[in-house]
Amino acid sequence: MRYSVNDRRMREILHFSRNNNLAEFPIPPDSIEIEWDSELLDRLGMLTYALDLKGRKSQKHEYFEQPMFVIPNEERLEIEDYFDEELFEDDVKVEFEDYFDEELFEDDVKVEFENPYPQMPPWKQKKESSPMGEDDADSFTGSSPYVSKDGTMKAGDYRELDELEGMEYYAWYSPDGPSKSPHGIYIRRGAAAIISRNWFKAARSRYDAWCLASKLLLYHEYFHFLAQYHCDRISFSTPIEDKYYRYNLWSSGNPDAIEEAVANAYAFMKSKLDKDEKKLVAAWFAHQPSPYSDYVQYINAKLNKGFAGVLMQQDSLRELPPSITGCDLKATIFAPRPLYPVPVYFVDDAIPGIHSPKMVTFEYISYSRQVLKTKRKGRLPKEVFDKIDELIHAIKGESVDRLSELHRMNSKTHWKQNIKGNKYRAIWTQVKNINGWMIIFVGTHDQYTNYQNRHNL
Repeated sequence: MRYSVNDRRMREILHFSRNNNLAEFPIPPDSIEIEWDSELLDRLGMLTYALDLKGRKSQKHEYFEQPMFVIPNEERLEIEDYFDEELFEDDVKVEFEDYFDEELFEDDVKVEFENPYPQMPPWKQKKESSPMGEDDADSFTGSSPYVSKDGTMKAGDYRELDELEGMEYYAWYSPDGPSKSPHGIYIRRGAAAIISRNWFKAARSRYDAWCLASKLLLYHEYFHFLAQYHCDRISFSTPIEDKYYRYNLWSSGNPDAIEEAVANAYAFMKSKLDKDEKKLVAAWFAHQPSPYSDYVQYINAKLNKGFAGVLMQQDSLRELPPSITGCDLKATIFAPRPLYPVPVYFVDDAIPGIHSPKMVTFEYISYSRQVLKTKRKGRLPKEVFDKIDELIHAIKGESVDRLSELHRMNSKTHWKQNIKGNKYRAIWTQVKNINGWMIIFVGTHDQYTNYQNRHNL
């Protein structure tokens, strides 16, 4: 008998909670009869709502490019690195230190800095061709509670779990419909850290590796949402969600199903990987079981055939994969963007010893001294700062789901806010040894372009 992904994950979460004494009330003993229980997970505090992942807009998924994590302090720039005397025509001779003025800082900036990742070792970039090695002290080879497809509780090494479960161990999609778990994408909070340490050690920084891992997980699971959305959209059954739900049960662990392969191909293609990232991701995907590792059959121009194949399997629920030769036209059924978003949740079962990424918050927001100098001297229209202040007040104290007005820049650790179209822009970032967010630049579009180039942002 095969057990659903949601129920197997539920047992793993409860096992983790029991072993780490996280609950102040009795947790049911382990049993193959344990099913997904959202109320119990809420009581345990194991689920954190992250965001609503919206559909395609202007040919890009905005939320896939947004930050999900607090940047490690060691990977941030110093406040002095943002000083730029070229922005001040009448203050060219003024040094950075001359801008120091305690009165310019809001009270929240005076709060003593709290390192978001205390005792986290520095990122040791591994430049060898092998993505992981037994001599790599920063790779994570610990074990985790794992429930196999037949319901047996085991202790699985993460590298073994890559081979056994593929993406499914780190993140999963709960279909809309008869499932007892709420509809949405679920991601283990420690997933990005584990994947990064075991597979992406050649990335320039820990934050870059985290972003790469989380982006792949999101795109992979988002494809499952697309698969259901379009299956339901063209379905004539009642209820319409029933067809995909039955297909999902059929495809789970079925080597003939191709949806997992196409989901990996979709993540590979949509993530806009550079040459080095493609090598890292290919090594990780190749380590996953079939059908995940079969993604190479559906990348590039063949991705549309993958869409067609998934739809044909949904239509037929066959036990053998249908021929998809010449079926490209049917793939256009995937084209219309979804009319509603899919919620994303973090599962807070971070394994001890893993410094898991923390979701960004907006508890502290401040202006840099240089920007405050610009504001005080009236070098820009008042309405520019009014727009920034309006956003600050709107998101103060909020979490990652309120980032729709910020867009990540090329450096990945800086975000721009467009004001009055693109006429003016502000740059937001997280500065070394300073809590929260700081706005380190406000200026015209041309000033922004020059500043971005000078500071390599």
